[in-house]
This record gives sequence, structure tokens and C-alpha cells, in this order.
Amino acid sequence: MRIVVKIGSSVLLNGGKIDKIRLEDIVNQIAILEKTDDVIVVSSGAIAAGTAVLNVERQSGNITRQQALSAVGQPYLVSYYQKLFDKKGIKIAQVLLSRDDLANRRRYLNAKNTLLNLIKMKVVPVINENDTVVVYELCFGDNDNLSSLVASLIEADLLIILSDVEGIYDDDPKVNPNAKIIKNINNIEKLNIKATNHTSFYGTGGMRSKIDAIRRASSSGIKSVVANGRKNGIVLDIISGKARGTVVLPSRTPLQAKKYWLLYDGVSAGSVHIDQGAYDAVKSGKSLLPAGVKKAEGAFQRGDIVDIIIDDGTVGKGIINYSYSEAIKILGKNSARIFKILGYSYGEELIRRENMAFL
Repeated sequence: MRIVVKIGSSVLLNGGKIDKIRLEDIVNQIAILEKTDDVIVVSSGAIAAGTAVLNVERQSGNITRQQALSAVGQPYLVSYYQKLFDKKGIKIAQVLLSRDDLANRRRYLNAKNTLLNLIKMKVVPVINENDTVVVYELCFGDNDNLSSLVASLIEADLLIILSDVEGIYDDDPKVNPNAKIIKNINNIEKLNIKATNHTSFYGTGGMRSKIDAIRRASSSGIKSVVANGRKNGIVLDIISGKARGTVVLPSRTPLQAKKYWLLYDGVSAGSVHIDQGAYDAVKSGKSLLPAGVKKAEGAFQRGDIVDIIIDDGTVGKGIINYSYSEAIKILGKNSARIFKILGYSYGEELIRRENMAFL
């Protein structure tokens, strides 16, 4: 079995410092699993570790300061992992990812191949967002989302999200003291609960980010569990079926890997606005032709990802065959006229059916 374990800052830290006892308990559990399974760790805590090392305040919202704190804290954080895994005779690898790495298809595949080779060599990847250099607009925002993207990337069987909460609640427990844990979610598509982005002092994710993460994992055919990582033996309890938390089953109609990448990893360079007839056609499995497109926006190039929009709402994404400057000349036109208008043609489709995915 291939397992991704996401460890939140609220689990790793106690009183502003690395909780060595808690971290050792989790590492010991992973070491047991590693004997029979492939385990990938997605770990938060670099920024918080940096604040502890320098004994300074984090100053939420100050991106450049957080990047600097991450640069200080990351080696300290990884050194803790390395010492604890070394005791168990297990080698680790530090892997830093940014959203841009997974938005570019070639780098996406390179990241995938690197992780799969590390797994093959029985090395445990310890992954964190590359906070030091990440562009704010492209950042994952929290490691809940990063963990679901990594789980999809390596085609994991199980995603375990460890935080300081017991699981997914039917309401925001910080607002409603009567909120209850949802033990099992059998159909994530029908999940409709209240959630906010209230976070712990050190964390960046909240209940909303966890819901987003399990939706993405489920869409990719991956089982998820959200549980309290501050409880002893929690990882092994989850694996043995004694799960204490929320268990989320995979979607009944999981997305193909490429379509998942398009929807959740790829960053759009622009958009095309289509009419109802074109929408009905593409939803039935046909390619998007210029005749059904009313407007194009953005400085996209051939091969970029664009949003597909109808009535001001995004309904999907696709890889476009023509640049913006080319597209605006052929929009609304019959495909047979493309060569006459441009003097060349990359095909009759603006977006091929295999290069589209819908929400």
C-alpha cells in the first residue's frame, strides 16, 4: 500500500518548539509501516521552527518574513526527522515543492518520477512547500492541499491528514460548541457542511482546507482519513481499522490522472467563454471548436491551460491549441476557415476532448 501522511504544525509543535516526543511517536509508527508499505511524509512546521530558532514573532501576512523564517527553520526541521529515522535505519530525502512545479506538465512528471524512484529505493520523502522561493499567488496556501496533490501525483492508496482536530465536523466547532464529528463520508460529492478557515496559532490550514484536500483526494480515487495527530499510535490505529477520526471513501467516479492535474494542479493562463451549444457538445465528449467560443481572455500561448467559462462561471479547464492572438481571429468561425484566416492550422479543434476536464 502507498500512504501519504501529512503532519500539521499543530501536531509538530508544543509551546512554540518542536515536540520531540510527539514527532518520535509518529516516526516510530511510520518506521513500522515502512517494512511493508511505501510511506511519503508531507510535513508542515518550517516557518514555525524558524520562529522558535530565532525567538521572534511570525507576523502573519508578511510573506517575505515568512519565507526567511522558513529558510531558517527547514534545515532544523529536517534534521529532527533525519535523526529519528536514522534510529530506525531508514534514510530520508528532503523534497521542496511549489505550485509552479506541479502546474508545469514536464516538471509535474519529473517530480512524480523523483518521488517514485525514492520510494523504489526505500527512502522516505519528507515533503514541504518551498516557502523560501514560492510566489505568493502560486503557493499551495497550506500543506493539506499539498498533501492531496502529492497523493494524486504518486497515485497513493491512502492519505492521512494529522492535525489537532478529531476529524471533519458537521459545523465549525469554534463557532458551534455542539458540532459533531462525521465518522464516515461515503459520498464526498454530496458533502455540504459549514466550515471556515480558522486555524491553529502556527498552522495555515483550517477545516475548509481539509475539506478541499479530501475532495481532491477522493476525486483522484484515494481514501482519506482526517484525525488527531496528538494521540499516541494514531497512524497505526488508522491502518489497522481502528480509525479515530473521519474516514473519506474514494469517489465513485474518480478522475483520470491527467484530468485531475488539469483541474487541481494546472495554473490557467487565460480563459475562453463558450455558448450553451458548445458546452452541451463538450460535456457529451466532443472537442471544443472555434465556432462555439464567444470570447477569449489572457495572454495565453499554444499549449497553455485555460479556464472554460459559460455565463461567467468556470466549468472546466483545457489545454488550448492556439495562442490568444490566433484564437481571437478564429472565434465563432467554422473550423474549415482556420487555414484561410491564419495561413496555417494546428487542427480544427480549439481544445481537443482528451485535453479537457470539467468540474
